[in-house]
Amino acid sequence: MTQGPARRAVVAVLGVLAVAAATAVGPATTAPAEAATATATANVPTYTESPDYATETFGDPWDYSNTADQNTDRVGYGRYSISKGHLIGTLERSTYFSPVETMPGTLPYGRDGALHPIDTKRYTHLSVSMDQPYAGRQIAISWFTCAARSLSCMGGVTAKVEKGNHVVDVDLTGKSVMGGHVPWTGSKPTLLRVQPIVVHTGESPSGKVSIDWTRLHGGSAPQDALPAGDYGTFRVVARPIAVVDSPNPDQGKDLAAVQRGRSWVLTNGVAGRGVTLKNARFRSWSSVGLTAQNAGPIVRDPEVVFPVSAFDGKQYHWLSWSMSYDGAYDLRNAPGGGKMARLVWSVRGAKGLQVSNDVLTFSGANATPVGPNESGENRIDLAATNPLDETMQKGSPGWKQVVTSLRWDPNEDRGAAVWHLKSFHLRADPAANGWTRIGFHDAAWTAGTTAKVTVTRDGTTTKRVLVDGAAVAKGANSVPFVLGTLPAGSYHATVTLRHPDGSTATSTSAAPVRMSAAPVGAHDPRGHDQAPAATATGVTVAGWAYDPDTTRPLTIRVAEAGRVLATGTTGLTRNDVRKVHPDAPIGSGYRFAVPLASGSHTLCTTAVGAGSGMPETDLGCRTVRVP
Repeated sequence: MTQGPARRAVVAVLGVLAVAAATAVGPATTAPAEAATATATANVPTYTESPDYATETFGDPWDYSNTADQNTDRVGYGRYSISKGHLIGTLERSTYFSPVETMPGTLPYGRDGALHPIDTKRYTHLSVSMDQPYAGRQIAISWFTCAARSLSCMGGVTAKVEKGNHVVDVDLTGKSVMGGHVPWTGSKPTLLRVQPIVVHTGESPSGKVSIDWTRLHGGSAPQDALPAGDYGTFRVVARPIAVVDSPNPDQGKDLAAVQRGRSWVLTNGVAGRGVTLKNARFRSWSSVGLTAQNAGPIVRDPEVVFPVSAFDGKQYHWLSWSMSYDGAYDLRNAPGGGKMARLVWSVRGAKGLQVSNDVLTFSGANATPVGPNESGENRIDLAATNPLDETMQKGSPGWKQVVTSLRWDPNEDRGAAVWHLKSFHLRADPAANGWTRIGFHDAAWTAGTTAKVTVTRDGTTTKRVLVDGAAVAKGANSVPFVLGTLPAGSYHATVTLRHPDGSTATSTSAAPVRMSAAPVGAHDPRGHDQAPAATATGVTVAGWAYDPDTTRPLTIRVAEAGRVLATGTTGLTRNDVRKVHPDAPIGSGYRFAVPLASGSHTLCTTAVGAGSGMPETDLGCRTVRVP
């Protein structure tokens, strides 16, 4: 993710943008007001970055800084790779890459377009910064509104491109000239293709195209095509990138850990105890996982059978895995092909097995998502949609039942494929009693960023604002969510960040947190701070705190203007506190140094709870002057 003050050099940016806009099929559109408003900063016009699909949807722009920015298995008629912040492709006939992709007959997961359809009202232009060797050519951008990719649901536009390193910005709202001429405006594309140059019939192109970044954005002014950066005569400042870190699906209880005391992280035989293979030959346990090879009697149907007791599929519905294999990604029904997996299970009271739709399993760097917001595992919510194969009998019970057996079929390769299953999890939604923390960060942070954090009970309009206008620090931030008088249930968290220029971004947690009431008799932390004592290098803070729910030491935080300056713990003997509060441990006192520059400071001290009551208690704010 590139969000620094300067971008890599772009040749004749504004001039090429103007040419591209003029030659693109269709009229120009009006840029959002916030992107069209410039403010002078040191006599250099400053513009706010236009809304961008990848940034707003995934919290990660298509700047090719990580392999998650483009699945290089999902390209056509050319070899693509990500290297040193660029997407590099060989120019072959009809070569294209797909920033947004989906496949019919599969279970969508990750950044699949079926899960994240494009809002064509918000995103109206596609801009690409690329270096290619041909003059006087066109770029072709096409889209599909159906996973089947039939011509009837296809549309597209073209625009002129120049030789060398340039930015081309294409208005997608113009006249559609491809396939069924489906217009961009009003459609819901789930697949987007970019053909960097159109190759004429009979030509045999050669060379490479190097793409610095791609943006599906929402404005028509020249600067709207560009990511944040310093462009010499003007600057483009970043919009917020809101990322909700908690709650997330990885925080939920894991089925294997609950039933067996150990998750299926299959790097050794102990973790894999009870897991059996069928139609596959075991080879080894190692850091890459359980390694096996397709074998008879049915070579193209390897099975990994997991030992489970009956469980509720409604509760355990987050499937995640990490798997790789030797060889290239290939879907042909031939040796070397069939690189797709399936989940197979049985349901109490139902005859026969339940079989999921195809789960595409990619190769190399595409096998496991690696990016700023990726967990290192692929993930599917089996409760979000019907996961069954489309050939299953109508009325089959599906996943949200009592599941009595579980297996993973890694591929359908007719050859002797070698594959590696590193981890396999089924998790419940994260849960908390009484309170939890909503974690978030701004991946394009700037000083002065503020946050509004709300929680909404699923299936209702019950909402609570936890904070509004709170200062956001660089890096991790969190706010407590105390259930209080709200009803128990599942709550999604929504975070809206605002930069000083007025631009905003909103993100909602991938998973809800299932909240239950705090246990009867739960207590909040208690304590008191003393006036800070100034020293030559800062101050010394002191006081006492304890939580009646625990005898363990408590963490004490000291912050200024929302930024934590230092932490310490209780543990000092305070007999005087014990006399007034008999339930307090003898070591309820604290004292530690806080380094500070000279001047006036207002310090706020907080005791962090260790029990099941309130997560923290404010001990007070005091002003002190450091010499």
